Order: sequence, then structure tokens, then C-alpha cells
Amino acid sequence: MRRFTYNRIAAALFLALLFTPLCVQLFSRSASISMAERRALAPFPSLDDVYTAPLSFPDKLSRWMEDHMGLRGALTKLYSKLRDELHLEDRRFAVRGDDGWLFLALDQALLSHQGLNPFAPGEAESWFENAKRMRDASCGKPFTILIAPDKHTVYAEKLSHYPRRSGRATRLETLSAMAPEFGIAVSAPVEALRRAKQDTQVYYRTNSHWTFRGAYEGYRAIVASLKQQGLNLETVDPSQLEQNGEHEAPQDIYGLLGVENPPPELTPNWRIQNATGFIREDRLEDYDWRSFEAKRWTSSKGDAPRLIVFGDSFFNALRPFLTESFSSVAFVHHRMGEPPLSILQSCDYDAVVFEIVERQLSYPLVFAP
Repeated sequence: MRRFTYNRIAAALFLALLFTPLCVQLFSRSASISMAERRALAPFPSLDDVYTAPLSFPDKLSRWMEDHMGLRGALTKLYSKLRDELHLEDRRFAVRGDDGWLFLALDQALLSHQGLNPFAPGEAESWFENAKRMRDASCGKPFTILIAPDKHTVYAEKLSHYPRRSGRATRLETLSAMAPEFGIAVSAPVEALRRAKQDTQVYYRTNSHWTFRGAYEGYRAIVASLKQQGLNLETVDPSQLEQNGEHEAPQDIYGLLGVENPPPELTPNWRIQNATGFIREDRLEDYDWRSFEAKRWTSSKGDAPRLIVFGDSFFNALRPFLTESFSSVAFVHHRMGEPPLSILQSCDYDAVVFEIVERQLSYPLVFAP
């Protein structure tokens, strides 16, 4: 009898722990911005989404549930405090490098840096076969792939405690070497970024992305490849880049380590002298994906070529340069290596760029329906 009572009490406590966060979530007002993750939390989907975008509604609802879980802030702080007290570090998400530099471990990025995540036999060939499908769907227009190197690749010296332990080629090195065999234009400006970092910071110290100055090297790789394919482009010259004070850098990796209110990081602020910018911004709602809006930016350069970019968050720093070279720039997120090729069917463009960050090469390249 006593054992039965203990079991009932244990079951009641378990159910209370299970449902308390849900009750708090339903009956309290949650924040719209996470200070730990330095990002806006997913909004509650509108009922209009049920009718206008029924397939994306479950995904939007799921993201809202994840971002607004009851007691989320308190549990995050408790987790961070326990980890600090026990001197633990969650290497599933991020690691601490030298001199305060932080690096992602998501998507097997650390294993890739160490050479421990090579392509399986036939996997690279399959990746290129699908890249050719994307090129063939581009209406015969110039097509190029830009692989944005991971910060690990450019600032490897800041990861002295995590040396490359394998002599195997990384996935980035493998694709770069095989590209001519498949006739696909692939650029990965690793050496250009390593040279540029001697003079300025090309990746943020506590953020996973490249800086404005780092993105410029990616932009130059894009225009060089498209020019080789016969596209006439005006390009931003290095002399047009002007440093203008400093700004507080975004710090997305601190959130993955569970650190609340980290110390600010100041980094040089750059801009393009006499930039044209864009005169109109349009939403391409049919191609939105999660929190990434699909958009088209139109500039006053009416006679310049038009561009479509399948990209990720590394595109954000590329856009100021691209709108200086193209009359319109359309951005559609590639959905972690699953780009929707249907946007290419209109042929209403002059070039196509597929931009993907190096760590996403851990996933196969396929296509969204």
C-alpha cells in the first residue's frame, strides 16, 4: 500500500513538472526578443496563415512553441549557472577558442575542421549531380556556387586546442577540387579571407558570420566567376570601402553557450562610399522559409543585370555589395540545402548564385517541392 502511494505521488510530481511549463506558456505573456541568443523570437502565426499558407502553418506554430516555452528564461539561466558551477561546456553547440574567440560546433562544424567528417564514397558526386540540376534549371544563364568558409577554416589558429587530427580533405576542399571535373563554377575565398584578415577582422569574434569586410571577399568571388561566364558587371572597388568608427557586433554564439548578458564586442564599421543602395524592396511571400523572408531589392541601375540568390544568413552582409552591381537582387533561403527550384522557372533574371556556408555541406543537396 505504501509503495502504491509513493508511485502515485511520483506520478503526480512528474505530471506537474511536465505540464507546468505549458501552463505558464498559455497563461503568461512571453518576451519577443531573447537577449541570450540576440534574436527576435518567432511570433505566433496568424489565422490567415491557415488559408494562405496551410503547409507552412504547422512549422510556424512549432517554432513559436519552441521559442516561447514556459519558464524558458529561468530554465536557460539555471542551465547556464549549473554548467558554470560544474565547469561544463556543451560542445554539441559551440566551443571556446583562444583569446575569447567562439566557434560553432553545430552541423558537425568542428569535426569538419578537424578533417573527421569527409564525404562518403559517391556522396560528393551526388552533390555535384544535383548542383548540375540547379544549373540546368537556370535557363542557360550564368550560374555559380559560393561556399562561405566556416570561421574555423579562416581563423584556425584560434582553435589551438582542437587541431585537425586527420590528413583527409575536408568537404570544402573536396568540392573545390572536383568542381572542374563536373563543369560547375565553385568559389570558396579561403585564401582571400586569410590575406584580408592580416589588415582587418573578416569574421566576428563571438558571432558565427563574416563581417562586412569579410563579405566583400565573398562578393568579389561571385562577380569574378560571373564575369568569367560573360556577364558584364560594374563592381565595387576596394578603394570605395571606408571605415567609419566602430559598432557593437552581434553575438549569436554566446546564446548557444547559455551566457546571459555577455560583454559587448566592438568591431570596425565599414561602408561603401557613395553607395547607390536600392530604391524598392518587395516581399516574395511564396518563398518565405521559417524566420527568413524571401525578398527582392531593386536599385536605380536599370540597365544592370538581374540576380537570384539561393542563400543563407551569410547573404545579409553580401547584399549591400550585390545591389551595387545588379539592377535587382532576389533572395530565397536554400532551406539548409533544399532550394525551391520553382522560382527559376520564370527565367526573369540574368544570373543565379547558390551561396551556402561550409558547415551545411554536412547535409546532402536536394530540392524542396
